Amino acid sequence: MDLHAATSVAQALELVLASAQPLGHVEVVPDIAHTRVLASDLHARITLPGSDVSTMDGWAFHSDDARDDVTIRLREVGESAAGHPFPRELQAGETVRIATGATIPGHADTIVPIELASSHDGTLEISRDSVRAALHGDWIRRQGSEITSGELLLPAGTRLAAGDLALVAAAGYTTIPIHRPPRVAILATGDELVPIGQRPGPGQSVETNATMLAAQTREAGAIPMHLGHVADDRAELERAIARGLRADVLVTSGGISVGEHDLVLEILEHMHAAIVVRGVRMRPGKPMTFARVERVFVFALPGNPASSFVTFELFVRPLIRKLLGMRDHLFRPRRKIVLARPLAATGNRAHYVRARLVDDRAVPHENQASGNVRSISAIELLLELPAGAGPFGPGDEVDALVLGCP
Repeated sequence: MDLHAATSVAQALELVLASAQPLGHVEVVPDIAHTRVLASDLHARITLPGSDVSTMDGWAFHSDDARDDVTIRLREVGESAAGHPFPRELQAGETVRIATGATIPGHADTIVPIELASSHDGTLEISRDSVRAALHGDWIRRQGSEITSGELLLPAGTRLAAGDLALVAAAGYTTIPIHRPPRVAILATGDELVPIGQRPGPGQSVETNATMLAAQTREAGAIPMHLGHVADDRAELERAIARGLRADVLVTSGGISVGEHDLVLEILEHMHAAIVVRGVRMRPGKPMTFARVERVFVFALPGNPASSFVTFELFVRPLIRKLLGMRDHLFRPRRKIVLARPLAATGNRAHYVRARLVDDRAVPHENQASGNVRSISAIELLLELPAGAGPFGPGDEVDALVLGCP
């Protein structure tokens, strides 16, 4: 197929996401739900706190016992500790020592910190000034002030952070419904590649894309499945791609251009793949191809490292996020950024320029060649330059995808 018929980035992304639906859900314990995505809304099953509790080590009593006198004297009748509440209501003139997090006894409505009172022979003495401070209602965490039974805690589509797990566990959940994370098979192709750790010979290079794509897959929220590296051999490639079609998503790297040894597209068509996108008007990554083989989403990415990196960010990552059930945050955040260096005009393709953020300005990497592996290291931004735009000078404002801190 002619790559000159390539579609735009926006059109390609629309086609990639059009048929994607969240995967089925499973129930998991909170301990293994970190970074997973909620499959349904979670409502609180209990009220927190379940009673009024103290936020201070001190003394609990009723405000009616603190009237008029310069010094208030109360009888000490026991203690309320965290997990061990005082067993009865207080009577007039009584007080109990109370610990931080302990339940406030019935009929008590005031806490005075321990350093504002003195205890002698079973009698608590509190100055009038200390009582005035306590009567403002400080140092009490009210029943239901954090969570009310039945209220919405987290909506479906939330990617669970550590604090979210604490919240849902505190609200009564022992298991959590999450969308099953997609399994992403990753296959690197090419006669020129040698394994990591092996010194490349003439015309060879170390195979790094699979490691990079697996890291991007994990960061997106999916589970990578390494298929290894295969040479440009039709039978071997076909067997490897068939293994990859057991996953939810297959990502190949290399072998997708129009050369004699680019066999991936031919093999996919032989497997009756529906080719949805064949080429995108972008740089780097023009040969990017997206297909469906029954239920499996297939991305055939170019083999150059920057091309694989950028096309994964633009197309594979959003698909993974949608399969995870995310309602928001499918895409990297966008922002306006001021250029620190000039950039050439884009011509007839959108350019995605790898850049660092220095003093709140975008510093493009000096070498934007798609085969330059250094250009994808220690970058925070992909500058998104539309087709037909530029040239750009220092101080010009452009759009950027924010990748985060390296």
